Amino acid sequence: MKIRGHPRSSSAIPATQALSNSLPQVPVVKNRRLPPIPPQKRAPSVPFELLVAIFGGIAGNSTQGLSLPPNIYETAWTLTRVCSQWRRVALSMSCLWNNLNIHVSKELLPGDFYYLKILLPAKGPLFFTLSSEIHHDNLIDVFVRPYLHRLKRLHLNLPIPSFAQFWTLTPDSLRTVSDMSIQFHKYDHNLDISIQLEDITTFRYPDDLRSLTLAAYDANPAGLNASEAILWLPYVPWARLTYLNLGYGVGQLHWFTLRQIHDILKQCVSLQTFATSLRKTSNRSIVDNELNIPNLTSVKVVHGSSSGSICDLLVLDLPWYQLTDLSLRTVTSLRSIFAILHHTPSLKTLCLGCNVLGPNVIPNAPLHLPFLWSLTLYMDNYSILPLLELPRLSEFRIRPSSQSVSIVHPFPAETILEFLLRSGSVLQRFKYDPKISLSFMPDEQDEALQNLFAAVPNLQTFSAKYLHLGRNLLNEIAQRSLLPRLMELETNAVSPDVFASAVERRVRYGHPRLMFARGYYSTAYYTPPGLEKSCERLQLLNLQMGTDCKLQKF
Repeated sequence: MKIRGHPRSSSAIPATQALSNSLPQVPVVKNRRLPPIPPQKRAPSVPFELLVAIFGGIAGNSTQGLSLPPNIYETAWTLTRVCSQWRRVALSMSCLWNNLNIHVSKELLPGDFYYLKILLPAKGPLFFTLSSEIHHDNLIDVFVRPYLHRLKRLHLNLPIPSFAQFWTLTPDSLRTVSDMSIQFHKYDHNLDISIQLEDITTFRYPDDLRSLTLAAYDANPAGLNASEAILWLPYVPWARLTYLNLGYGVGQLHWFTLRQIHDILKQCVSLQTFATSLRKTSNRSIVDNELNIPNLTSVKVVHGSSSGSICDLLVLDLPWYQLTDLSLRTVTSLRSIFAILHHTPSLKTLCLGCNVLGPNVIPNAPLHLPFLWSLTLYMDNYSILPLLELPRLSEFRIRPSSQSVSIVHPFPAETILEFLLRSGSVLQRFKYDPKISLSFMPDEQDEALQNLFAAVPNLQTFSAKYLHLGRNLLNEIAQRSLLPRLMELETNAVSPDVFASAVERRVRYGHPRLMFARGYYSTAYYTPPGLEKSCERLQLLNLQMGTDCKLQKF
């Protein structure tokens, strides 16, 4: 079940519609109350066990959690506003209320503590994320210490002085924590950020810790950079960790050398996922080949040096052949990327980012990755596609890395078509998400798009909100001549009435039915004609058919 911020559940709409159709027509009399619905005609309630199973699935799949101060449009709050039965069930399930994201952007108010007490369930595990833009002396004492005996996850993103109370916590008080993230920074440059080295190196991490993220933004604790400080941590249970993130994807940070990465990895014998940032080491020979990580299946690396090569990673002698998930973000050439990919035949998901392509060395035959089903590209040049052969690809995402306009980097319909035909892929999900502020893209590619859509009859999700689909293309999609299995559509709606007509026809007469649609428009220069009427038309369609289709401003 998907609830997208609307207080009414889409699954309850068909039952309500059927009930209203079965009732006798009651004339509307002005200034009079309508007679109540007879008790025997009320819609049957959903069994308690079924609601518990549904809500439990929602809680398990949700990474959003609850915010403090509260946001009434979050999932848990939405479930409480459908009906009294849903409210009772939702309030009785602790799994909907034990995942809390606390962001402190101002001085603490008494209401913050009040909401914290009424939100948290009285028992059961808790999952906390605490972040702050300003320093508070008592953040740890107020939000963390009272709940230490129940915490399973603790993520902290705080100014350096706010960690003073954290270093005083004992391993026994943190014994239930299995997932910990420590990110320290200083937003206020006037603060004294000196930290005694003893505070960091003598802190004892809980023995049952399985997931650890360590990162620093613009801070130098006690004159050390982040990588040096991490290497001085003798009380981390490295051998028990299954997930280790040393600064990957968490903002501006200090980079690690191969020597530093090697010294940490040789202790992590149980590791399954490793993520880090890498800089070129001047002496590759300092790394010996003694790593033993038999369960490693996922590696994510950002290479932050314009000199050297990301293929220096091969010196670490990781078990590349058994990796199923790989992410490489680099500023070096494709040659370096392929040097690693030739050692990873078991990949299932791959994410590549490359800004400087360098000389292209085309192999005698495309690189064949028989198990890869998900590919993400963060790059402006798509010359890598002719070099890949992915027969099982079902999910494909492209996100150009530059801020340039669409005329410089148009939608690569022909390149994608050739790649898919050569691979023989059965693509099901596609997303094109450029970093661009324009409200539309050139639509002189209708013929190329038509050929692309004809080659992917199994596509279920097409998301390209800056891409304008012409009238003829939308009509063919509405008639199921193109994309007959489409269930989710996001595109630019330069003509709201054309978009609304195509969506309505596909919803009412399509099989499978289009369940989710977004048409994006801009009012920066003018208001698209027929916008208000098209919005009302889609609102009525949602009420009648239980879908989630709307026009949305950029």
